[in-house]
Amino acid sequence: MKTILRLITIASLSLSISAGCQEGAPEPSKSNLRTDEQVEIQELLGKLQTDPNSSYLHNQLAILYSDSGSFSGFVKEINTAIKLQPKDPINYFQASLTYGENGHHEKEVAMLEKAIALDSQNPTFRFRRAQIYGSEGLPDRAKKNYLDAKQLLAAAVERGNRSAADHVLRDSRVVKGTYYDSFNNAYTVEHLTADIEKALTRVSK
Repeated sequence: MKTILRLITIASLSLSISAGCQEGAPEPSKSNLRTDEQVEIQELLGKLQTDPNSSYLHNQLAILYSDSGSFSGFVKEINTAIKLQPKDPINYFQASLTYGENGHHEKEVAMLEKAIALDSQNPTFRFRRAQIYGSEGLPDRAKKNYLDAKQLLAAAVERGNRSAADHVLRDSRVVKGTYYDSFNNAYTVEHLTADIEKALTRVSK
């Protein structure tokens, strides 16, 4: 199963649609975006009629509910995704991000820790933990986790290079700026090295 968060901008960890507008093209209105989201929601609900036990479909529906402003819909669907696939770390990470965006700090932290427990090699998870420590006024813990994220990223890049060299796919690898976990979920890490260095400079002052 391959679940892709639409786009994680690592510096702020804000979720957004990956396809941007062409230069000079008019920005889509919020009402049009909401209409498109509702169409996508209805399409996913239709797919779930025939495949109700798909953790992937419930995950994607949760994201759409979050994008459309339905937090209760998000909670229901992400909990269903977790119940159906309790060992998939991306469901917990998605939950952590959205809980954080909606001011539920304890649940944000709890879900992130569950994601880390399932994929301790994920540099994105460790970077997010560092950000949270920084926001809590704990610079020493933040610095340690930024350094951990840096080491994990380097190791994942090396595994990706070895996979390319011997054509054997390894778990938790980075290929062309994307980190893949053991479930083949994809996380954008193209700018993560630079973001880590900026964060380390900031917390070391």
